[in-house]
Amino acid sequence: MENIRILVIEDEADIRDLLQMNLEAVGYDVDTAADGREAERKLKEQGSRIALALTDVMIPEPDGFALLPLMEEQGIPCIFLTAKSDVMSRVRGLKAGAEDYIVKPFELMELYARIENVLKRHGKLNSRIEVDRCLIDLTGHIRTIPRLGYRWE
Repeated sequence: MENIRILVIEDEADIRDLLQMNLEAVGYDVDTAADGREAERKLKEQGSRIALALTDVMIPEPDGFALLPLMEEQGIPCIFLTAKSDVMSRVRGLKAGAEDYIVKPFELMELYARIENVLKRHGKLNSRIEVDRCLIDLTGHIRTIPRLGYRWE
């Protein structure tokens, strides 16, 4: 089964690394970009393979808002993760086409739920994921560890 690829566009290395580590731990394939130029290149090269972009608004040029048209053109939904918390920025991001707008700091469990909701809406959520040979059926909420014969519902 192919993992779901998420592009994390974040200029702060600590946050970018934390997101990558935690998203990979729950089974996502993660690529990263540290600025708008690198993000543009990856969006153009990998567009069809990227299921979702987690984007900081305040990255070096072009900023997150300016990347939205390219993401839309590639069919990639975007969730903004940003410290820019004023109402006008949130409204601007959502009206421009972002699926969600999350203000830093955020809780990882809430982020996972929001990611799953966006992926479901766009038909990009795998119904089964595998983490360290543990199979999780997301539609039936069933966890199975075949080598041990365990199954939970």
